[in-house]
Amino acid sequence: MKIKCEDIGDSGLTSSFLKDVDWLNELISDLKTKDFSFSKPMNLTLTATRSGGNIFIRGKIKTTVILSCARCLESFEYPVNTDMNLTFVPASERPLQVEDTPAELEFYEGDTIDLSKDMRDQILLAIPLKPLCKDSCKGLCPQCGVNLNMESCNCHRVTFHSKFEILRGLVK
Repeated sequence: MKIKCEDIGDSGLTSSFLKDVDWLNELISDLKTKDFSFSKPMNLTLTATRSGGNIFIRGKIKTTVILSCARCLESFEYPVNTDMNLTFVPASERPLQVEDTPAELEFYEGDTIDLSKDMRDQILLAIPLKPLCKDSCKGLCPQCGVNLNMESCNCHRVTFHSKFEILRGLVK
């Protein structure tokens, strides 16, 4: 998914991209851990403007991913609807020291900018660290492993008694 710098005129450039599920799953194929996959195509709408050699890209990413619930381990669809705000600076302006580079800047060389990896990063940031199929998910029974959302079990629940329980009385 590339943008040609020469296509960005004085009034900017507005574009839309639609990428299919196979392309998206290929995009994440190099990740060491893949805790998700795509279930619907991705729609990206963006506006690119330029000021001198700097290029500013603002866009919206919409897609759906399949996640595994952190409590019950069931798969569920999670809609991703996130904004993308990127600033690209010519590589010739890159500071010599890496630590002098602001985190929000990206660098480009030549006359095209490839947005694929940046778009993937924005999707990864939009996925929750602890995905839940629903807020009221009961999870799995720690003794027998039954999904408590679908059925109940007769396992004896062990209540946890902390030696710090006495401190609760001090808070009141």
